[in-house]
Amino acid sequence: MNQQNKNRRRNRLGATAIEFALVAPLVLAIVFGLFEISRVMTVSDAMKTSVIAGVREAGVAQTDASEVRKEIETILDMFGVYNRQITVTPETIDNSVSQVSIQVSIPLNSDNGIYFKRFFGDSDIDFETNVTR
Repeated sequence: MNQQNKNRRRNRLGATAIEFALVAPLVLAIVFGLFEISRVMTVSDAMKTSVIAGVREAGVAQTDASEVRKEIETILDMFGVYNRQITVTPETIDNSVSQVSIQVSIPLNSDNGIYFKRFFGDSDIDFETNVTR
């Protein structure tokens, strides 16, 4: 290999390093953004699944709000969702109760695996449903 070909090769290696330095941050931002969005979707699906379990429990006569909350918390624990706010009214659910209200609020923060506040800020995922018995 002659000297001219070696110089071309060195020059191309420098260009490759510069191209990588320009493209790598964009690719990494996209990859980490996809991870964040998938975690938010997982937290959202966990909340919906847990509320469905709570609704099933609320449909049973002679139960109370603590049993409904326990059912919701069990599902959320399986998905690693923490610092949630669960409200179930009324406190005692018996045959005289015609409607049960379930509210769940989950913060999108690092406790729940969401690290990039630039995407989501300090927002919460909220869900409310009323069960007619």
